[in-house]
Amino acid sequence: MIHLENAQFAWPNEHAVIEIKNFSINKGEKVFLKGSSGSGKTTLLSLITGIQTVQSGLLVVRGLELKKLKPHKRDLFRGDHIGYIFQQFNLLPWLSVEDNILAPILFSKVKRQKENGHHHEKVAELLNELSLDVDIKKQARNLSIGQQQRVAVARALIGNPEIIIADEPTSALDGDRRNDFMNLLFSECEKRDSTLLVVSHDSTIASRFNRVEELENINGGFHV
Repeated sequence: MIHLENAQFAWPNEHAVIEIKNFSINKGEKVFLKGSSGSGKTTLLSLITGIQTVQSGLLVVRGLELKKLKPHKRDLFRGDHIGYIFQQFNLLPWLSVEDNILAPILFSKVKRQKENGHHHEKVAELLNELSLDVDIKKQARNLSIGQQQRVAVARALIGNPEIIIADEPTSALDGDRRNDFMNLLFSECEKRDSTLLVVSHDSTIASRFNRVEELENINGGFHV
């Protein structure tokens, strides 16, 4: 599902931030990628999602080499096939719960077709699955942290994307909420057979994954 080979990226006038000789994630895998602050986690995610492109080497996502796509095609690809859970959730505060969840299918014909016109029913289904009993017309800014997080998960899941990426998803949660969230995330990905990549420095959740990688171990140490 995701493959990098001799992949390199550097910001202007800086040494390479990403130098990955070989790293792959198979369809349906749930991978925990651990990395300290400044280790290149955010940059790597920007490459996998097509916001940036590798400057040399190979990066293939879902069979496509992203650097060969024009920027607008990469944007479409990201919207069609990836669900993203941001560290700070990134909900639009003035929009309702329902409109935040539906936002991805407004920009993705592929996700829209997967829901087959039953958009509002899907919102209700997701909220039920996520045990979120809240007025769907309530503005996101009036939700608790836990409620915001569940809305962010629902937004990532709508349209059944093949890949779910979570960037430091537990950073704002205490122990009990952290466990509940991980149970929820795993359950939803298993229902959809989604590939899951969680990138974090939170080692307390690493044991839940059947595969754990250290970014420092896979990044660096080769020359193109």
